[in-house]
Amino acid sequence: MNENDRAVLDAWTAEQDEIVRARAESDPALAGKPDAMIFARMLIENDERDGVVRKLMAADPLLPVGSAFTIASDLASVERSKEWVNRGMSAETALPFVGSYGRLEFVLWAVDNGHMAENDLLDMLPDLWRGADPDDTDTRFLELWQKAWIRNGKRPVRDGKHLPKGHTLRVFRGQDKDARWASPGRWTSGSPRSSRPGPARASRLGTGSCSRA
Repeated sequence: MNENDRAVLDAWTAEQDEIVRARAESDPALAGKPDAMIFARMLIENDERDGVVRKLMAADPLLPVGSAFTIASDLASVERSKEWVNRGMSAETALPFVGSYGRLEFVLWAVDNGHMAENDLLDMLPDLWRGADPDDTDTRFLELWQKAWIRNGKRPVRDGKHLPKGHTLRVFRGQDKDARWASPGRWTSGSPRSSRPGPARASRLGTGSCSRA
């Protein structure tokens, strides 16, 4: 992290500490308690995520509460990193602070708003995808693979090493067995050696991130 990015982070952290301190001092249940700052921060974060959790569970009634809170936290991290970038932090520095469910959303925003070059995004796509949990029903994310494939001379996009010869790569969608095909908040994973059919419907993607098992 360079000096400018550190300054942005330090200034934002100081502002957040003041917000937390004000909550700790104004909440009668917390005032005067030794761990007031910790609990105040938790309450603020919970207030921010509650509405998102309710929307996620309304959209997918089968989504566990714990998963909904995890996704909501990741989506909140997208907004936090956007704020840092708007204050002058580089998108590359802000990216690792974004939770896995929000990483693709963040980088698309960064490209659309001129904070990251699309070619840089396509370069990092294999590593970025396997470190994220994108909604693979969102065509914006799948279109990135199409762009990467075309840029790569319509050849498979790999993460640096050839797949072992004689093995078939099958891509499966992770979802509940009886869930509808377009269920939101799901993800893809590759299994280079598996010959067993998965419980979910297989997704035929033209290209993909390939990691050696």
